[in-house]
Amino acid sequence: MADIDAILVDNLKECLRQTNRYLNAGFFSSLIVFALAVDPAAFAGASGISIPSLTTLPLKHAQIALVGVYWLSPFMAYFTVSRAHRIAIELQKRDRQLVSAASTFPCILTSRVHGPRILICLLPPLLVSIAGWTTGVFNFSFLGLFLFLQSLIPHVSLYIDRLRRSFGELAPDAFGD
Repeated sequence: MADIDAILVDNLKECLRQTNRYLNAGFFSSLIVFALAVDPAAFAGASGISIPSLTTLPLKHAQIALVGVYWLSPFMAYFTVSRAHRIAIELQKRDRQLVSAASTFPCILTSRVHGPRILICLLPPLLVSIAGWTTGVFNFSFLGLFLFLQSLIPHVSLYIDRLRRSFGELAPDAFGD
């Protein structure tokens, strides 16, 4: 019979790893959307963006795909963090020290200092907001303001609800992490 604690710890580490991937995907997609919006002349010679092992997308389709990744990544991260919290609660019932040890997994979620979590959650909406206002997608019409709020709410709510504190509620130590 398998060791239940080892399985739970492995699942917790995988949740933390997946959350890191989702947060990074949202961050880098917002960087590319920002670059495409702020300096379109730099990409004028490009016919599209190549996606490894798939195809080359025209720039307009690539922008749509990048905005989709940007918008979906906080939802996926939220669900994965929620699962990690449920696993941690189950581990805590079994052995409190095991949760503390598993919470030392190196990722943005377990970082004791706030900077990385603030950067990875709140910089993407800022970049996409600048891109949206620059291109005119966001404006003061009802639809423009609706799209603007839809670009902010997922990332900001992820930060407020799940990433305001480090996973495991660990505070910075004498060295800052």
